[in-house]
Amino acid sequence: MANRRMLNKTVVESDPFFEMPADSQALYMHLVLNADDEGFVGNPETIRRMTGFSKDSLKLLIAKGFLISFQSGVVVVTHWEMQNKIQPSRKTKTIFTDEKGLLLVDEQGKYLIFNNSSEPCQQDADKMSEECQRVADKTSEQVSIGKDSIDKYSIDKSSIELGKYRDSIEKVEDRESIDNRGYGGKKERERKEPNETSYPQYSSPSYPQSQQLEPNDIADLFNGICTTYLTVNDITQYSTALSNSLMFDRYSKADYSTIFQKAEQSSALKARIHDEESPVDFGWILEHSKEIKNGAFDN
Repeated sequence: MANRRMLNKTVVESDPFFEMPADSQALYMHLVLNADDEGFVGNPETIRRMTGFSKDSLKLLIAKGFLISFQSGVVVVTHWEMQNKIQPSRKTKTIFTDEKGLLLVDEQGKYLIFNNSSEPCQQDADKMSEECQRVADKTSEQVSIGKDSIDKYSIDKSSIELGKYRDSIEKVEDRESIDNRGYGGKKERERKEPNETSYPQYSSPSYPQSQQLEPNDIADLFNGICTTYLTVNDITQYSTALSNSLMFDRYSKADYSTIFQKAEQSSALKARIHDEESPVDFGWILEHSKEIKNGAFDN
């Protein structure tokens, strides 16, 4: 995964983007930074928790069309190709191939949900056709921001209240509950519309995240075992290393314990704690966890 990502002013300085609360704008930046080379983020909830933003901040990005979500929990940055056009020879293909198979890219470099008709689906809930809504039901997570949290959400006078977005959020809710409201449930829809074009049921793969370990769990485990190293007080300093470890390594608690114990027992690593060029700390250990686990730094 690259350490640098690009942002396009057409996207992040647009009126719809500026109208969102600062929390949603900031979370978008973190998600772009942690996306793979094709714009997919496998652990958006982990990134949201590590950065301290509310669930509504993430849901609003989906409701406003800056992200597309899938049942697996994966999201993709809608305007990725507009902002990060990577040469094929340097691009690492995404591991989320099933999710990518449900998308197409328009001429502007914007991801759209693909349906089996000749027309791509609009991401905006109020512009979706009924056919596109059915496709969206198979790909999108339930995106709903409670009215109570909207009513209680307030920011300073220079910002815009989240309540302004109630209409667009409720339209997304309407889209996602269409089986129960518009057609009387899946079985009834099939009974009433037997000739309707059927779409194969999409079931995205499961990507376990370290047996439900939280970033704070890993940091606490490190602090308890690696007493020689710098104590981790603020996990946001290691957000990239943590998210990569949770997304790609998927270690169990026992695996992390083994890695941290090996690091604590390694004289070679402890000698580099204060190294000026590449000090060994929590982030370094996570980034080199496979080598440590395989005994590369054993005494």
